[in-house]
Amino acid sequence: MRARSRSLAIGIVALALLGIAAGSLPPGRRPLRVVLYPFVPDKVGLFWQVEQSFERRHPEIDLQIVDLSDNYYDTDAPNAVTNTDADVVEVDSVFMQDLIDGRRIQPLPSGLRRSAGPMLRVAEDAVTSGSSWYGVPHWLCTNFLFSWPPEPLNVAATLDDVVRAIGVRHAAGEGLLIDLKGRSTLGELYLDALLDKYKTLSAARPFVAVATRDQQVVDDLKTVRQLCDSDLCRDGDYHDKVGFYARLFARGQGRALVGYSERLYYVADEALTCRKGECLGLDHIAMVPLPLSSRGSQPFAWVDSFTVSSRCTKQCLRDAESFIQYVTSIDAVRAQLTPGWGEAPRYLMPALADLYTDAQLLKSAPLYPKLYPAVQHAIAVREAGLNTALREMGSHLDKNELPK
Repeated sequence: MRARSRSLAIGIVALALLGIAAGSLPPGRRPLRVVLYPFVPDKVGLFWQVEQSFERRHPEIDLQIVDLSDNYYDTDAPNAVTNTDADVVEVDSVFMQDLIDGRRIQPLPSGLRRSAGPMLRVAEDAVTSGSSWYGVPHWLCTNFLFSWPPEPLNVAATLDDVVRAIGVRHAAGEGLLIDLKGRSTLGELYLDALLDKYKTLSAARPFVAVATRDQQVVDDLKTVRQLCDSDLCRDGDYHDKVGFYARLFARGQGRALVGYSERLYYVADEALTCRKGECLGLDHIAMVPLPLSSRGSQPFAWVDSFTVSSRCTKQCLRDAESFIQYVTSIDAVRAQLTPGWGEAPRYLMPALADLYTDAQLLKSAPLYPKLYPAVQHAIAVREAGLNTALREMGSHLDKNELPK
């Protein structure tokens, strides 16, 4: 039933787009082109939900969602997030400073800022420059170490704790499940390990570039590779299979799983397909911030925020305000996180602080209070040229440092 309903949604979206392409917009409707952050569980379902719920409230606006899944992070591609001509763009904070410096986005109107609910501190830090807000935060991402009780990994505070628990020589199926492929993935893990060691971005900044890299941090990532089973972690095919390692974890393989909070969606989604007792559910799962240094973990967060193109003015700006005000409201975000019957919760981390204790949301997604401590004191990371630097580091690690 899940596959059929998604196919139906895809078909309806395709028909809608065909209608737009044929110039069949009802008279009087104003188009608003919006990029939603595409790397989310059940992307098609989420995009459809956002479009339909907004257009019910604003039938005068034709919301045209732009999907940049293919090249969101590839700044050389014409359809990268840095090159899109959309009116509203949900921007990963790795690009925020570049877009501000290039004047691609505009400071948000004060009314839109006032309408936003209470945000996590790290979310606000990611979108403010001086007294201006350049985005309204939506989602956060930070790395976790997931494990099942009883397990010493449930309370692992340092990389040394993880090494002692798993061991570089472990039985097959008892290793660490972590994706160590992809330029962006490896570059981010290097930054995560760098911040675990140096604790602040200002202290870590001199070591971000390949030419000035911290080799001890690189060696820590090599240690992480040794914690994996030999046939996992560095496989490009598995990297391209979204949720692959989380689904293995649901089936009892691996001592621990590394990833963002939304990995929980794939664990739960896999459990829905299993016979009774065949998979592990989320009832007792434990999580701690991922430690990649002997000095412990300093969580940081990427923040996905809605920004407005500098070219969007007058009526376009008013429509953009209406969309952002709606899509980041507590009711809309709660709906985006609440699963339908027989579906797994997406477990994306909201920027709205109140949702981590929201009784209505916790009825269907009860793990948010366990996720909250990791972002309560997380630091925001925003630097000009950071995406390029991290992808260059990721390429270096992939080709020259990490064993296959």
